[in-house]
Amino acid sequence: MRLHDIVIHESDAARIDAVLRRFLSDSTCSAAVLIDRSGQPLAESGTARTLDVGSIGALAAAVRRALSGGAEGVVHMNADRCGAKR
Repeated sequence: MRLHDIVIHESDAARIDAVLRRFLSDSTCSAAVLIDRSGQPLAESGTARTLDVGSIGALAAAVRRALSGGAEGVVHMNADRCGAKR
């Protein structure tokens, strides 16, 4: 697998952070992590520091590879207490 360096400019990082914070306020999740296709974490918000983000990224990349036979898209992994606010 070939890895690429990803550069996120400061203005883009601020926009990504705002989206992740909005997601957290609209859901019951305590953490949100943006992961690239290879499983590398790009951004975190909330209490992600308590999670093993590297393992989550590796799992997401493995699931993506397993689904790559035609099921392209975003892979969502939900924790027990993560969902839409009612």
